[in-house]
Amino acid sequence: MKKIAKKIIVAVSLFFVGVIFFSVLAVFAKEKTEMAEDSLRAFVWMKDVPVPAITIPTVVEAPIDESTGNEGFAVFEETTKTFQPSLFKESIQFTKVAFSVEALGKTSQIFSDGDATNFIEFPVSDERGATAELRIHSMSPIAATGLMFSLDRFVALPRTIEVRAIVDGTERIVLASSMLNDRVIRFPKVSAAEWTVRFGYVQPLRITGLSFFEEDNAHINSAGVRFLARPGERYRLYLGTDRLVPIRVGERPNLFDDRDVVRIADSEKVKNPLYVPVDTDEDGVKDLLDNCVFDKNSDQKDENSNGRGDVCDDYDHDGIANGKDNCMSYPNSDQRDTDGDGKGDICDSEESRVLEKYSWLSWAGISLAGIVVAILFALTMRQMKRNK
Repeated sequence: MKKIAKKIIVAVSLFFVGVIFFSVLAVFAKEKTEMAEDSLRAFVWMKDVPVPAITIPTVVEAPIDESTGNEGFAVFEETTKTFQPSLFKESIQFTKVAFSVEALGKTSQIFSDGDATNFIEFPVSDERGATAELRIHSMSPIAATGLMFSLDRFVALPRTIEVRAIVDGTERIVLASSMLNDRVIRFPKVSAAEWTVRFGYVQPLRITGLSFFEEDNAHINSAGVRFLARPGERYRLYLGTDRLVPIRVGERPNLFDDRDVVRIADSEKVKNPLYVPVDTDEDGVKDLLDNCVFDKNSDQKDENSNGRGDVCDDYDHDGIANGKDNCMSYPNSDQRDTDGDGKGDICDSEESRVLEKYSWLSWAGISLAGIVVAILFALTMRQMKRNK
């Protein structure tokens, strides 16, 4: 009987150990899946990758649109729910007209250096907003039907845009000052070698790139994403991010070698159903349309209609945003608050500060008054008795 009991105890113990082990594995697998889904929410587009039947691991290249690839991409292995190491490969043969950009008094090359981390910054110096001006010059006319600009991360759209061009020696308004709700702008076809683009903005502005839609300048531009495909696995390509995406991948193979690369057919790009527009302050308003990117204000209240939400505006011009200012009507950059009541000294009365700091004074005053009244009452009663 003892041997049987021991065997039962051992079996039960092993059962519970197994349950715990597999439960831990399930928890890790769930966390891994949730992390992957969080990253996938940052991508606007997706497309299935039709990997051909392969019997050994093979480097494949899936064609993508060049602009989408430059704005972020990731290869996701559907069967294992993991991201794969990948490489953006671009082959350019085009006849786009080269141009230079003058901003803030100097010529910048950030739009032609291929580095999306470089930007031109236009700071805010006035709560009423400011104007950012880009002067564009080219050796030959640019025949354009629109333009597209890129912004750094955590930057809201400018409020307005105006486009002008020198046509036949005369400056023409190509696009009158208009409110912005996208980074892509369209206008009637214009051919000019000198352009001026003005942005009206009220929040710090960082422009990382600008390009024209040149329909007359034919060009061939091929771009693709390379990764190592394995037999029996399914892959999906996610494209176009509006934020920094934390993606974990394994060891990166040599994807630069052009030998034995299998270039596969293109597939349709569709909207990613998991996509959630970036909302830095998590107030329910996406960054591109948020009048306070870093401060929660789901109501988007803007009392003075200057394009900057009240919570991040600075009414008293003391360098402290309203949402953090303990006295919005009086400049007090030191934010001094002697009694710690949340109201700055400059707009908090002295009497209030003393009584709030020494709350016992109020009770002491009341008690003293009571004692005085009692003494006076007693003296009065005594005098009345003597008079009788």
